[in-house]
Amino acid sequence: MQMGVTTVMVVEPVSSETRAALKQIDRVTPIAGRIDGSGPIFAFSHNANAALKSVNDILNAAGSVSFGKSDAMIYATKAEAILKNNGVDAKSASESPAAAVAVKKLRVGLYEPWAGNIDEGWTKWILEQFHFPFTVLHNQDVQSGHLHSKFDSIVIAEMPTRQIVDGMQPGTVPGQYAGGIGDEGVEALREFVDQGGTLITLGNASQFAIDRFSLPVKNIVAGLRSEEFFCSGAILRTDVKEHPVTAGLPSQADILFERNEVFETQPGFKGSVLASYITNRSPLRSGFLIGAEKIEGKPAALDVAMGKGHVILIGFRTQWRGQSHGTYKFLFNALYYNDSMAPPLPPSDTGGRGGGRGRGGTAPPPDVPKQPEPVVIP
Repeated sequence: MQMGVTTVMVVEPVSSETRAALKQIDRVTPIAGRIDGSGPIFAFSHNANAALKSVNDILNAAGSVSFGKSDAMIYATKAEAILKNNGVDAKSASESPAAAVAVKKLRVGLYEPWAGNIDEGWTKWILEQFHFPFTVLHNQDVQSGHLHSKFDSIVIAEMPTRQIVDGMQPGTVPGQYAGGIGDEGVEALREFVDQGGTLITLGNASQFAIDRFSLPVKNIVAGLRSEEFFCSGAILRTDVKEHPVTAGLPSQADILFERNEVFETQPGFKGSVLASYITNRSPLRSGFLIGAEKIEGKPAALDVAMGKGHVILIGFRTQWRGQSHGTYKFLFNALYYNDSMAPPLPPSDTGGRGGGRGRGGTAPPPDVPKQPEPVVIP
């Protein structure tokens, strides 16, 4: 499920005839991409993760790339050999659509706390595997400010707010490793987004952005007792909305949820829902879940407009341990996302701004929940 592969359960024993027809595979030869025509523009689908790897390779080779706005297609020059090598099929075109949005070679910052973080390490590995250029940012790098002049997007992997802001306590480690980004770093990240940057928070790091930027978003499962809501490592089904950050994803995607966040937008919210948990039935696909009814129809990922930029809140484990290939594109597309791609925003119903520059909204107190029955799928 995490791979985004449709599977069929075999409920009857495999016959002897079928077993006899099976052949052992000793070696797998990569399938080359099929290219129709000779350019000058090559059009290929956004659907495969290898498409985004190809985009990075093409830009690194001084080719040009644009993303279709009305379709999940990518248009590129100097791409034929790269697409063949990465197993991506393409067709020739005389020109890119007028509405296509040109993209440039990325400048990505990846925050790395001195205490070390497993999810940050996996994120780094995945970016390397798909040839995303990135720079590791430590506390002082963030605190130094002027981030938008250096980066287009910044990623904070799954980690609690305390690890980001406070880090390790002075006296427990050598001085240069003590502390987190502090208030100075928070303001630098706020300025980065206000000036047009894209901040991407993964899993529970989303709470950092919600709290520190006063975003009009609430985590509706925060503070609930385990008998009210519990989901520690299960696969849940989401409905995926049309948006540049979800380009190439199917209409429904199975995501990995591990004690993570479920959102609800508040008055003053401007932005888009990227994915929400399915409605009218439990979203559980595999694992254990208590309180399914609390999250049905609720946002799993959001694009929050803030100043000239965007905060992408991905409340689940989109790249969990390098296994969830089926949801990588939430992260990959977000890295390229900027305000020029953003859908038009409806007028705010409050017009309010919280925290000085982030759009605000006061969350209502949580309802007193009824105790649900657990749902288990083996």
